[in-house]
Amino acid sequence: MKVWLAPDAFKGSLSATEAANALAEGLRDACPGLDIIRCPMADGGEGTLAALAPHLEGEERRVSVDGMDGRPAQAVVHAFVRDGELTWLVESAQVVGLNLPAARTMPLIERSSAALGRLLRAGIETGVHRFEVALGGSGVHDGGIGLVHALGARFLDTDGRPLPPRLDAVERMASLDVSGLMRGVRGILLLDVDNPLLGEEGALAYARQKGADEALRPRLERWMRRWADLAEAAFGRQARQAPGAGAAGGLGFALMMLGMKGVSGARAIAERTGLDACIEAGDWVVTGEGQSDAQTLRGKAPIVVARLARERGARVALISGRLRDAGLLAGAFDVMVSAAAPEMPDGQAMRQARALLRQAASRFARLHLQDRLQRKP
Repeated sequence: MKVWLAPDAFKGSLSATEAANALAEGLRDACPGLDIIRCPMADGGEGTLAALAPHLEGEERRVSVDGMDGRPAQAVVHAFVRDGELTWLVESAQVVGLNLPAARTMPLIERSSAALGRLLRAGIETGVHRFEVALGGSGVHDGGIGLVHALGARFLDTDGRPLPPRLDAVERMASLDVSGLMRGVRGILLLDVDNPLLGEEGALAYARQKGADEALRPRLERWMRRWADLAEAAFGRQARQAPGAGAAGGLGFALMMLGMKGVSGARAIAERTGLDACIEAGDWVVTGEGQSDAQTLRGKAPIVVARLARERGARVALISGRLRDAGLLAGAFDVMVSAAAPEMPDGQAMRQARALLRQAASRFARLHLQDRLQRKP
């Protein structure tokens, strides 16, 4: 019996590779004879470069840009050729990520997506026009205003005077001038969620975890709606309802305005790593992440892995650091296991993540794999 290990990273604790290794150790503790295949996953968030780079030709490059707080930052991109075009694989969390120091010290409304725009601009200035942008894990909620400004757009008031590229300035904006915008940005967005731009299920669904309090939330929504009106009028296309437009605080929307196309990051990664083609009926597939909850169902790696497994007649287990909204998740997985006990503090669970994950995998194997292996002729 084969067991495929396809976890995402456990944010703040383990990379996807480290999580796969911990799962493998736990499975072998209980069932030494298992045939285990590791296939670390990502879904367009942090870890996408690490998951995809081994399966891509080309080279890693380091690019210097001003980061979210305006200070010099280093970003790593993977340069490769796709469809005859030089392409940069970009992980946006490197420059606008929620885990960056700037996101922990700056108020949400002051965080800008300009750093990602500057990274794309650096590529364009060196002759790159096709990009694959992983959008997950962002710490911004500006609808991509900073990004399009960094690429040359201007925001004007009723007197034609420029306004600052901030979401809270849109109520004074009369127009968006895209005549000076750098052209030639194309490619795909590797999306970790499928939310539209607006509404409670839009970008706003992730604003609280980025630091938005209840007083700010309705204002964010009002400003984002105004921004959508201005952007769609200026670019002559609509994207606010597109799946993934609300990803990364509306960055998905802005990049769709530029002409990029959103795809499921997890499914694209599964295809390129070969996971989707190799799962066989009768196998077990084990996936997981730091915390699984209702957001997992919006396109995170575990739900995509589960769908692939079901399509091929394999069974799927979810072993995550914590499980929330278990009733919503239950229909997607054959087995669900929480590595951390409910009463364990988050800090302790994160420090002990590897040991807890190994123990959880061992419990799963004893309950669901051991008997079958013993009965196998």
